[in-house]
Amino acid sequence: MRIEAPAVLLGLAAAGLQFAAALKGLPGLAHLPFDLTPPLLSVVVGLAAVRLAFHPHRIGPEAASVIGVQALLALWLITAGAWSGSTEVLPRKLAEIALLAPAMTLAGLAVAAHPAAFAGFAGGCAVIGGAVALAVPLAVAVGIAVLGGAPDAETIRVQYQVATLALAAAATVLAVGAVTARGFGRGLRIAAVAGLGLAALATGGRAGLAGLAAAVVLAPSAVLAARGRRVAALALACATGAALAAGIALVLALTDPAGVPRTLARLLDGALGAGAVRPTLWAASWDLATPLGLGTAGFAPAAGLGDARGWHPHNLGLEALVEGGVPAAALLTAIVLLCLATLIRRARDVPPAQFGATVGFACVALAQAATSTDLGNRMAWLWVGLIAGLAVRAEPRRVAMPA
Repeated sequence: MRIEAPAVLLGLAAAGLQFAAALKGLPGLAHLPFDLTPPLLSVVVGLAAVRLAFHPHRIGPEAASVIGVQALLALWLITAGAWSGSTEVLPRKLAEIALLAPAMTLAGLAVAAHPAAFAGFAGGCAVIGGAVALAVPLAVAVGIAVLGGAPDAETIRVQYQVATLALAAAATVLAVGAVTARGFGRGLRIAAVAGLGLAALATGGRAGLAGLAAAVVLAPSAVLAARGRRVAALALACATGAALAAGIALVLALTDPAGVPRTLARLLDGALGAGAVRPTLWAASWDLATPLGLGTAGFAPAAGLGDARGWHPHNLGLEALVEGGVPAAALLTAIVLLCLATLIRRARDVPPAQFGATVGFACVALAQAATSTDLGNRMAWLWVGLIAGLAVRAEPRRVAMPA
């Protein structure tokens, strides 16, 4: 147990780093005078570097390729900053892309390579998601912002999006646990997943809710598929999807139209309608795209939106295309395809529970990447490391015996 403790600590610290903003809003932590990211990042990077450097690992070609392509993408985006119209957002975004993103990917690789570290990460996600599930509905009811920050409308919107992602990650872990558990433990986990889903309906984070639904449907089925039970996996996915649809329909039927949960209200009130912001940003990204791009962080100034971090394309693929041009879009596509290939090729090389949870995390990451975040976001790159890390295995130390 003493030997496993550093690996478990790595996983727990990585979960905390992933959802540092969510932790900052919990009772007792909201008023801390410092950001939780730097201390957690120091612990995670230090433990990950030590484990990868001083413990033998077998690194598969998929993981090595992801690392190499990500380095090329960072180098190109740094170069593209030379012709960006941004002056305020550019330095911070480049620092995140060139420094924070590789650190997060490194952490994901180290966590995925060791079963104890991954167990610590999964447990940390479950605990954080459960705490957020208790804090967010109360905050919504009284109209205050959680997760730190001033209680203005923009802060509430962004912070509840982060909260929903934490709920989705926790639901992924518990849904996978429901497949592997038996008896009362299985029922308890299913009930917890339902509770997290109800909490997600109150937050307003539509991307997180979509990721949660996809993860709950696909992650448990991936566990069965990894065990070779493909028919059972398909049946479970269909049954879970039907149960989710029935649950949402029941919530709508039992709720007064004026009191529809916040997330559902945002979806029903024309999330992709004529007045929605995201389709306008997506269309502007296509219109402004050039072969070499507008330069890193250059979309908002070129679109006449000012030099503001919040006005990005809200889709990683479109952001790479409009800001980094064809080279950035091609490199990002290569990373996505390599992650997909890793999921397909390494399904039998890791414990089924880890594979299922990784599939669920991939669903959450994809929903976020398609509609919410930008290329500097820590979450996307840690999840890239978790997926590519399926091709990295920690090997036991070989101790030479005296003759």
